Amino acid sequence: MQGRFFVNSNAFDQILQEHYNNGQVFVDKDFPAADESLIDPNDEIDDLMELGPVTWRRIRDIPALVDQNGELHIFQGYIEPSDIKQGQIGDCYFLSSIAALAERPDRIRNMFLNDDANDYGVYGSVMYKNGIKMCVVIDDLIPCKGNKAAFARSNGPELWVVLLEKMWAKLHGCYDRIAGGLEYETIRDLSGAPGYFFRGIDDETFEKIFEYDEANYVMGCSMSDTYDQALAEQQGIVPGHAYTLLSAAEVLDINGNTVRLVKLRNPWGSGEWNGDWSDASPLWTNELRQQVGFDGSRDDGIFWMDFNDFKEVFGFWSVNKTLDNSHYNYIVM
Repeated sequence: MQGRFFVNSNAFDQILQEHYNNGQVFVDKDFPAADESLIDPNDEIDDLMELGPVTWRRIRDIPALVDQNGELHIFQGYIEPSDIKQGQIGDCYFLSSIAALAERPDRIRNMFLNDDANDYGVYGSVMYKNGIKMCVVIDDLIPCKGNKAAFARSNGPELWVVLLEKMWAKLHGCYDRIAGGLEYETIRDLSGAPGYFFRGIDDETFEKIFEYDEANYVMGCSMSDTYDQALAEQQGIVPGHAYTLLSAAEVLDINGNTVRLVKLRNPWGSGEWNGDWSDASPLWTNELRQQVGFDGSRDDGIFWMDFNDFKEVFGFWSVNKTLDNSHYNYIVM
């Protein structure tokens, strides 16, 4: 054991087998259901203090996470980025990261050492810390306000979001320490895939986005620190917020002019750009919507922008070179 974590994933199997044999529910003494797992004592400005009293509940005692038959599932049907709902902690970068990985559901499934939920509250994942592959094992005691999970959760009765967030908090020492971060570093530590951060967006960026999308790499972006925040909010963009960068496309508008578009997602699952090429923009024709596979009929956090608007509003972007069915033994820093 290295600190609070295991280097070998066999540790998860041993813990699960032990509790299967003795019939007892797992209690993780390394990440206890207590304030020390919530609050960073060195944080002078602690947003979590504003939460008030928090109770820790077993997943089975959280109604929204149990299906109508009283059963638990890590995954309920198809894994979708829209499954994710943010709670009362500023970890949008983390939710944006797992939403980006969820574009290809096997990337999320492969993170778990569990095949499905179990009656002993033992859950495990492989993550990376300082370039070292770690087995993170947790119990299923979840911080709650009332009978609802206080932090991130799924929109339906499935466990993968709430479990991954708790594993991420354990990896960093407490929930408080996961408020604020960078998407490319998070995807690197979740998947092991090397990540690259770029300051500034220019015309060459469009070609790179197009190329990386074709390779199924994971991308993210955030607003420029020089763009007017009040104007951004009027346009539906959240300052200081992490967005998933989904794809790029070139289309011909109704006048026959070539337009470069980029597709983004707000990890909140709602709140979208309302300028040119937004959902309700008159620039869309039925033919163009069909060409890029854009529905645009609901506020789901997914939207398109003209690349010229994108490079003005957004100033930072990143890519992680994720490869399906690949396992990374180390990270090249």
